[in-house]
Amino acid sequence: PGKIAGLLSGFSKGLKTIFALEKPVLFFIYSAGIWFCYMLSGYCLLQSLPVTAHMGFGSSISLLIFAAVGIAIPLPAGAGVWGAISFGLQAVYALSAKDAETFGIFNLAYQNLFSIIVGGICYLLMMIEIRKMKTT
Repeated sequence: PGKIAGLLSGFSKGLKTIFALEKPVLFFIYSAGIWFCYMLSGYCLLQSLPVTAHMGFGSSISLLIFAAVGIAIPLPAGAGVWGAISFGLQAVYALSAKDAETFGIFNLAYQNLFSIIVGGICYLLMMIEIRKMKTT
């Protein structure tokens, strides 16, 4: 009972901080937008390979669930997410092990490449803004 009460207390405090924000509705709208973009990204990724192109938007929700499970697996460099997605695709959608692993590796490579490219762009933009601030 002590751990559950502590967990509920922490959850309650977290909710209170959300409603203490200056614009809590905007927080929920942005959060929903972020999750929608995650699902859209998963859908686009599913459509990019012939072996998963038959899967619909609902399958992208499954990908989010598989990835969430994979994040809990303590493996380096996203390997837990790759494994969970591969296993989930095999178990739920009856993909062959080879096709599921191909998609999992493709997903991992895509995510890492996207992070490097967008992270690099953001870093450059941040450097530009810092230089602007220093000159003014």
